[in-house]
Amino acid sequence: QRLAQQLATIKGVQLLILTGVFNGSDVPTDIFMVGSIDKKAVEHVLNKLGSDFQDSLRYTILSKAEFTYRKEMTDKFVYQVLNIRPTVVINKLT
Repeated sequence: QRLAQQLATIKGVQLLILTGVFNGSDVPTDIFMVGSIDKKAVEHVLNKLGSDFQDSLRYTILSKAEFTYRKEMTDKFVYQVLNIRPTVVINKLT
């Protein structure tokens, strides 16, 4: 909950999905973000709250253009994230 709130405050986030360790799904990422997002801001939040998690979290950041392209091309990774019980925290894309 605290992690989601912190990530949601990062400037430029248009889509924020928690999956993987957060909902027990078998996907290659735990945090999936779309937008004009500063990677250092994400790393800062993760480092600040890192002690809350035993394993290091895997995260993915895509630009809106790349996300749209990969979604249109039915990219396996993107569809896996979107279709395996994701927890959508922010969705400004619709």
